[in-house]
Amino acid sequence: VIYDVEFRVLVKEKLSPSDSVLVTGSCEQLGEWTPNRCIPLTRIDRTEDGEIWSTNIKVNGPQRTFYRYVIAQIIRTDDDMNLIIKKCKNLFIFFCLNILIE
Repeated sequence: VIYDVEFRVLVKEKLSPSDSVLVTGSCEQLGEWTPNRCIPLTRIDRTEDGEIWSTNIKVNGPQRTFYRYVIAQIIRTDDDMNLIIKKCKNLFIFFCLNILIE
């Protein structure tokens, strides 16, 4: 079964114009924690509390998936993506996404 999952985060800190927000995680669709396989999010809104970033990713289920958000500068070279990581949200605490069939 494939699920279409929205990843959305409110970034409260001020980002520079060259910063991007990405998500990485324990499953193949989230890059298996590999920095150059992180998934970029798109800024969808600005509020007085910060910027809202979001993306939709198709994830295989049922499975338990751990993920975290990363603030980084993306440097593209040829077909490769390199990151200068500035901050990992919840560096030691990972979010958990349970995808279960009911």
